[in-house]
Amino acid sequence: MQRARLLISCLVVSACAGAVPSPYIVEIHQVDYGYAMPASIPSGWITFRAPNHGKEHHVAVILRLPDGLTASEWLEGVATYHESGNRPEWWTNMQDAGGTGVVAPGLTAETTMRMEPGLYGVLCGVIAPDGTSHWGHGMKATFEVTSEPSGAPEPKATVRLSLDDDGFKQEGTVTAGTHTVAVHFAEQGELTHDVHVARLGAEGTVQMAVALMARPIEPFPFLFVGGAEQGPEGRTDYFTVTFEPGHYAWVCHLHAGKGMVREFTVE
Repeated sequence: MQRARLLISCLVVSACAGAVPSPYIVEIHQVDYGYAMPASIPSGWITFRAPNHGKEHHVAVILRLPDGLTASEWLEGVATYHESGNRPEWWTNMQDAGGTGVVAPGLTAETTMRMEPGLYGVLCGVIAPDGTSHWGHGMKATFEVTSEPSGAPEPKATVRLSLDDDGFKQEGTVTAGTHTVAVHFAEQGELTHDVHVARLGAEGTVQMAVALMARPIEPFPFLFVGGAEQGPEGRTDYFTVTFEPGHYAWVCHLHAGKGMVREFTVE
């Protein structure tokens, strides 16, 4: 009996020693108009999973806040900027830090990023039917990334995108099913790049997607299913989407009007 217990114990230890590290998942619950998420998370590879419980599209734009700025100062400054148009002096010192892509009601966006310790803000840039941005309606929050490591591994991609001023460079084919897409933020200009996945359906067109990116106001004429928000130059983020057969497009928010949009069909 003792030998049997010892054998079982050895098997358990061996299994644990060979176990594959799991993703570290942080949920950002999105509603009309607010976020519910942890106040602090570890550093390293973090998978942000953002279900949309609302009736409008939402996005979680993550920004690294300047050193010395407090969470309350940021929240107050964002509110004041929206109400008065007076931009806080620290506004241009914020750094793009990624985020989950635009996602339709009832769907969940999932984006994995390597997070560095610091204080971050998150806001939604979609515009409500009344013409007010979601962050103007109060859809904003802060969180701290601690020095404690998540221990999670870097994801493995099935499709790869590289983003720069020349557009999207793609490796791999999107087929029906679940894909993890690597997004490399290559050379960035004054306006950084992102990628959002538009499920255009039978009626949607690239021209409609370009017009919507110029002013992303509800109601949207088609659905978005996720993507990766603006990340710092040189970094690679990952997003996971389940693609149904149909008509899609990669869309860059700030550069769609300059032609940074690409149609593709999923068989």
